[in-house]
Amino acid sequence: MSKKRRSKSTVHNDGFIDAFIKSGIRQYMKNNDFYGSSVPLSDMQLQQLWKNALARRISSLPAEAALKNGFEIEGDKDEVVVPALEKIGATDKLIEALTWARHYGRSCIFMITDDGGTEEDPINYQRLRSIKAMQVYDGSCIQDDLSGMLINDDPLDPNFGNTEWYQITPPRSGQLLYVHHSRLLVFDGDMLPEHERILRNGAGLSCLDGIIKAINRCETAQSTGLNALERLSTALIKFENLAAMLQSNEGTELVQKRLDIIDMARNILNTIAISNNDDYQVFNIPLTGIPDLLDSFGLYICGLTGIPFTVLFGRSPAGLNSTGAGDLENYYNMVSGIQRRQLKPQLEKLIRTLMLCNEGPTNGKEIKDWSIKFNALWMPTQKEQAETEKLQAEKQRIEVETIALLKNAQLMDDSEARKYLKENTDYPISKSPLNLEDIDPDVDDVLNGNER
Repeated sequence: MSKKRRSKSTVHNDGFIDAFIKSGIRQYMKNNDFYGSSVPLSDMQLQQLWKNALARRISSLPAEAALKNGFEIEGDKDEVVVPALEKIGATDKLIEALTWARHYGRSCIFMITDDGGTEEDPINYQRLRSIKAMQVYDGSCIQDDLSGMLINDDPLDPNFGNTEWYQITPPRSGQLLYVHHSRLLVFDGDMLPEHERILRNGAGLSCLDGIIKAINRCETAQSTGLNALERLSTALIKFENLAAMLQSNEGTELVQKRLDIIDMARNILNTIAISNNDDYQVFNIPLTGIPDLLDSFGLYICGLTGIPFTVLFGRSPAGLNSTGAGDLENYYNMVSGIQRRQLKPQLEKLIRTLMLCNEGPTNGKEIKDWSIKFNALWMPTQKEQAETEKLQAEKQRIEVETIALLKNAQLMDDSEARKYLKENTDYPISKSPLNLEDIDPDVDDVLNGNER
């Protein structure tokens, strides 16, 4: 007797995985898998992240805010230093360097000076004429020169503990340069333990380290929200003998084709044709709570970066009594820290070098007892400024009237009254916009000793 041949078709114990679940698994893996979770991001990864708009804003916004309102040089009575800095484009170069320092964990500005030396030589301040140009390099172009362990071991030197030379590889030429530290303004990234800095060629931590997962989830949430808008109504289809159909490759493919045809017909004709044994139902999806859920992903990023929602996403806060003033105050405190820790030391070095230039704004002489004062990060509106001036004027009015009462009661004489007003009021009497006659007809006579 001949044996019957068994069917060679493959039997699937669970065809639901192929028909329905694979795409969901891929999306889940994307949401929960990210690079840079336990180790610092590499330069190659950071180069790719610069193409991400949200990551780019996280790196650049605080750097721009640090120099948005500029700075003053206290002690520069002639006010010649700041214009000289603007002439060589210092502000734009500093913003660029701060941005790369936040993004890559390190950056530098190469001061191209006219002093008769090469880039390997220390600056000769005796022959220094001018700063010709400044070139910015990101962290991927910089490396500490540790070939000869040339680390400064003089504890009295400002460069103590750092390398004397840096290796810089310009991206365009690719020619390796050994540049002395006196010609460089080196900007550091976020704090990182010293042994990990050595592994990163001396660079600090990027501001993006540890938040890539949050960025990916935020972007996934936005795209998922768009899909939700496209599928405000969800269809439930009941196929007859579905389990039997999914037990073979042919059946699984047939189910997928039927689903595609139904979706296509629904999108084009809004009419569905099914078998009399099948069932088709439509359920509407409520969108209540979805906007708040999407915002929560953005708020999580704001909490990690210290950048307010209004600044990072460009949207005003919602809800009653939500002004965002507290968030902005915290943000400005963070930017002030960037000014103090990263910007100020290198800006002082740049200004000192500029002053020592023989053809510079001070003719090669450093101004005595000069210092940098950053302008306020928050500038009041005209309405806020007017309200402040009104409160100050009201305060002055009350003080003057109080002095007049004390003078009438003979508790203070003319000299004491004028001395007090001169030393304690915000605006001296001589510069006051107030008219004493408008305060009280007797005040001017009382202050001048002409009591009525």
